[in-house]
Amino acid sequence: MPFPLPREVSQQILAKTDLVSHSSDGDSIPGIHIKDGEITYPVEHDINWHDASSCNCRPLPTNLLRLGPTLDDDARFTLLSQNRLVLRGSPARSLAFLRAQGSLVRHIRALDFQFMPQEIEAWTKPGTPWKAEWADLINFIAANLQLENLILSLDAGPGYTIYEEQNAREEDLAHVLNAYRAMVEPMRILGERGLKGFFVYWACFHAYEAEAEKEVMGQHYVAKDKIPSNERQPFYPHGCPFE
Repeated sequence: MPFPLPREVSQQILAKTDLVSHSSDGDSIPGIHIKDGEITYPVEHDINWHDASSCNCRPLPTNLLRLGPTLDDDARFTLLSQNRLVLRGSPARSLAFLRAQGSLVRHIRALDFQFMPQEIEAWTKPGTPWKAEWADLINFIAANLQLENLILSLDAGPGYTIYEEQNAREEDLAHVLNAYRAMVEPMRILGERGLKGFFVYWACFHAYEAEAEKEVMGQHYVAKDKIPSNERQPFYPHGCPFE
């Protein structure tokens, strides 16, 4: 019976697999996408013009997460610690995904919450559960992740072109700004507890980005090396530089 590999060796091997996302074009910042609590392909697969059968996206690493108890933990450690995790969809299901990782969540170093326009709209509907679910998610992060090592971002990037196609003007999108503010308000606890970095990428109301960052991190905070609004590509997770 073969001897198990030392944990450091198995983690080094796993870091060279598809568990770690790498940029194929050298331009976008890669990430592992998790939609409604399930590992999935990037958001462009949800857009009608994207032909998923001919794209160059790397295979999903789900098989590597079912390698037995010891390797499973090593695989999850690699997935969580070596990637930006791009969380999309229901806040409640994103929370369930994080809870399912157990104590390994403390190794997460980069979280990017990415929102499509229809999800922004969900924040503005009367009686929506999203606000309460979002508050629960933020409180879990505050209590269970190592905030001093965590960089977090809010990214509404997929909305850039959609709002343009609708010829939408900011004066017609007051409900969107209200949704943005509702997202940021419960996040103050993260800054108070020592969050390492916070980056905001809105699809519109770019002037509110720095205000939102300072609201969470303090008035002297500046998001360094942030991609300017006129240089961002839709559909990619923007977040911040991550190595």
